[in-house]
Amino acid sequence: MSAARERILGRLRDRLGEGSQESPHPSAAASARAGDVGVFCRRLEAAGATVERIPEDAVPQAVAQYLTQRNLAARVRVSPALAKLGWDAEPLLETAFGIADLDDAAAVVPANLGVAETGSLVHVSAGDNPTTNHFLPDHAIAVVAEDAVCADLEAAFSAASVSAMPRTVCLITGPSRTGDIEQRIELGAHGPRSLHVLVTRK
Repeated sequence: MSAARERILGRLRDRLGEGSQESPHPSAAASARAGDVGVFCRRLEAAGATVERIPEDAVPQAVAQYLTQRNLAARVRVSPALAKLGWDAEPLLETAFGIADLDDAAAVVPANLGVAETGSLVHVSAGDNPTTNHFLPDHAIAVVAEDAVCADLEAAFSAASVSAMPRTVCLITGPSRTGDIEQRIELGAHGPRSLHVLVTRK
């Protein structure tokens, strides 16, 4: 590895706090300029997402209702990080935990943080949070806690500092879209054509 590259990576590690021994937690957003949850929700909607503010234990019910409203099969891929949300409360909802595949129309995924300034979601890859789940299914249902909403990108990156750099950090603002083809907006070009966000409280 070249010395220049090592210097650049070293600076990135310093910025991301690789030397810290503290474990990250989404509530770190509170100490990094907490964001206005109402503003966050309005910005999400302006970006083309749909939003619900619900108690955390109502997530399975909200997912089942979303699938019904969209005339989708009552089957969903769930990122393992959300496995403890009481899915048995919805016995008619078929849940599969793990990595999404081409047969999955919808996936429920965690967002580590939200950004009120832009209405963005911050997804950090991990063994229980596969990046594939955020992009492969047509319908993404993201779950983000109210106390994980930061004021701006600077606060979000501060809150996302971890003891080891993750493989992937994704910033997602609204459904996937492109205007490259004849300057017409096409949804689902590079990811989900529909983004539904469940903003939860304890």
